[in-house]
Amino acid sequence: MKIPESIEQAIETGNETELKDICKNLHPADAAAAFTALNEDQQELFAKCLDNEALSLITSFLPAPESADLVAGLEEKDRTVILENLPDDVVTDLIQETDEDHQQEYEELLSEEKKDAVETLLGYPEDSAGGRMTTAFATVREDMTVKETIESLEEIKEDAEILARMYVIDDSDKILGKVRLRDLTFNKWSTPIREIMDHEQISISAEADQEEALKLMVKYDMLALPVVDSSNKLLGIITFDDALEIQEEESTEDYNAWELWPGDSFAEPNKAYLCEDLAALRNHLHAKGIIPRARMSSEHTLRSIHWDSFCVYQAPENWQELRNFCKILCVPWQ
Repeated sequence: MKIPESIEQAIETGNETELKDICKNLHPADAAAAFTALNEDQQELFAKCLDNEALSLITSFLPAPESADLVAGLEEKDRTVILENLPDDVVTDLIQETDEDHQQEYEELLSEEKKDAVETLLGYPEDSAGGRMTTAFATVREDMTVKETIESLEEIKEDAEILARMYVIDDSDKILGKVRLRDLTFNKWSTPIREIMDHEQISISAEADQEEALKLMVKYDMLALPVVDSSNKLLGIITFDDALEIQEEESTEDYNAWELWPGDSFAEPNKAYLCEDLAALRNHLHAKGIIPRARMSSEHTLRSIHWDSFCVYQAPENWQELRNFCKILCVPWQ
């Protein structure tokens, strides 16, 4: 039986043992998806069948509004454990989704170290690079050896979100470059970091818009993007999973912009139209199956399409069908 039907059945029959077994064998992402599909009463019982470690993992995969609701329904002792176990950027998003009366209450449940990190992130706009970064990352000094670096990683291995990349910083925490885990693996323990580090210093200002961070990560195919202040001091990193969330949010914003329509009269067959948001339009038409991915156009969709800085097309005979599929802010081509 597919999830979440099996969970619903276990809940309806009151079989907590079966429910615990199901939850135990689920990947946290699947458990999170199942959780969001349940009603409020079912979610409450579902949460009771999980220990705090499992709840922490599931919460990290939930959208911020749902994670805030889940944590709000827990007892204070459990809430404290969950908040402390979650990455600092996830806790920040969760607190931002909480009403003002409870935000201070949640912050007081955090350890001083976690609280400082969260307050730092809360100081940046939600849609900025600083607001999306995590402070859980690994740093090394260029005068350290491979052996010393590996030993230092042992101390933070449970806290850092990503260890495939470690950032080399100076005494002022300014970024000098990075070193990969594979570089540590295939070099002698006595090798100084300065001899094997990559001096690449691609980074983004904490004040920059999150979309600029996404563009940089895509352009340079980055697993993580360093976030710095005006003096080039390393503050945090934006990871690839953060980038995926940013992409989803920005796509949603673009789609919502298509809800603006000048009226029915403009959609005349065989008339040219202009759409300025090329990438969003193309992806949406592909997703809806209107334009096959293998071809740029077909006689059943658009008569003429040009993927450049804008998209110009002749509305087909089935324009109304296309319009129903895709609400695009279009204007007549002048």
